[in-house]
Amino acid sequence: GQVAFHAIFHDEQATRCMLGQCGGSGRHAVSLSTTQGTCTGSWRYATVNAYDRYVSFTNGTTLRSDTRARPHVIMDPTNPQHPLALSTGLKERDESGYVWTLVAPLGGHRRAISNNDDTSQAY
Repeated sequence: GQVAFHAIFHDEQATRCMLGQCGGSGRHAVSLSTTQGTCTGSWRYATVNAYDRYVSFTNGTTLRSDTRARPHVIMDPTNPQHPLALSTGLKERDESGYVWTLVAPLGGHRRAISNNDDTSQAY
């Protein structure tokens, strides 16, 4: 079969950022252009965001971030073709200066990534 390369990018559209319209979103892109299994750089972007600036928690609260960046897809170690979670750097307010890492489960994987720590929150 054909090799496909997938990527999740944070809001990389510099023009929107210069206008103050960028922030917490990211998009999925795929490249089917390959030469001997190497991506040749012809990317097609999804028409909808892969994630946005809002994070909903299982307790019913929602967090609005000013920035979400550095997306990483965490794959299931027992099934390497199945995504388990999305990790992003999150900044709640631009003036805070603090960025923390959010790991959000994808699909029905809440239990798979919980650490049974009383201080942890399920997303």
